[in-house]
This record gives sequence, C-alpha cells and structure tokens, in this order.
Amino acid sequence: MNITECSLKLRELTEHHANYQLNFEDYRIQRKVLLDSLDQQYNGVVAEQIDTLLEPIIENETQQDKTQPYLASKIGRCISFLKRNNEN
Repeated sequence: MNITECSLKLRELTEHHANYQLNFEDYRIQRKVLLDSLDQQYNGVVAEQIDTLLEPIIENETQQDKTQPYLASKIGRCISFLKRNNEN
C-alpha cells in the first residue's frame, strides 16, 4: 500500500471513530495496522508486540458520550483552568 492509500484509509478510519461508528479500541488496533505497514514498507522496521499496557483503560469507554458526567467533568476542569490563566 502506498502512502496516499494509507492516508485515505487513515482519514476514513478517523472519521468513523469521530462519528461513533467505531469504538476507541478498534480504532487504535486498525490505526496500528496501517501505521505499522507504512513503517515496515518505508523504514524497514517491523513492529514488536508489547505485553504491558502503556495507559490505563477506562471501563465502559464506549458508553461515554458528550452527555455523560465523565466528559462534562473533564470539560468543566478545562474551563476552570482557562479561566485561571486568563485572570493572570
């Protein structure tokens, strides 16, 4: 697959995730396959399996959307942070 085809597939994959047609874990898996194939083709580097998790997995992440308290609290913290920075 050339870089243009990969770019188009990556853009399509991102749109599916942004429109809630693909959950986060599936998005990451498919993105990794695309990026690994590019890395192998252009850099000659083969990806290795990592056995440890690099970041914690949030339970029920696929059920969280813009109306749920989890995201609302994150947005609230961001707004508070921005207000504090504007006061200085």
